[in-house]
Amino acid sequence: KEDNKGEGHHGQSSSLPSPREPERHIQFRCVDSQFFSQFDGTWKVVPLPPNPFTGEPETMVSYTVDVRPKGPVPVAALEWRIREDVPTNLRAVKRAAVERGWAVLKRRGLMLPEEWGSEEYRKKR
Repeated sequence: KEDNKGEGHHGQSSSLPSPREPERHIQFRCVDSQFFSQFDGTWKVVPLPPNPFTGEPETMVSYTVDVRPKGPVPVAALEWRIREDVPTNLRAVKRAAVERGWAVLKRRGLMLPEEWGSEEYRKKR
C-alpha cells in the first residue's frame, strides 16, 4: 500500500519556492508497495526568470528516483512504469503546491478571487 497524499504513489512533503530560497525540493518515499522495496526520490523545483516572449514566470521541475523492484523486472518495463506515473505525480505536486499556496495566502490575510477556491475552478486545472 502506497501513501498517496494528493495523487501519486508516494508519501510527499512539500515546500514552496520563495525569493530567499530559489530552489526547493519535494522529497518522497515509498511507504509500502506490492512491487517495490524502494521507490524514493526528489522533485526539484527551480523558479526561472519570466519568459522573454510572454512575460509569464516559469518554473523548471526535475525528478530523481531510486527504485528497487521486488524480484526480477526487465529494465524496459521498469522505465515504462516510471514514465507512465510521471504525469499523475506532476498533477499531485501541482495540486499540493496550489493548496499550500492558498493556505499561505489565507494565513497572511490576503483575499483571493472567489472562483480560485471553487470546485469548478479546480476541475478545470
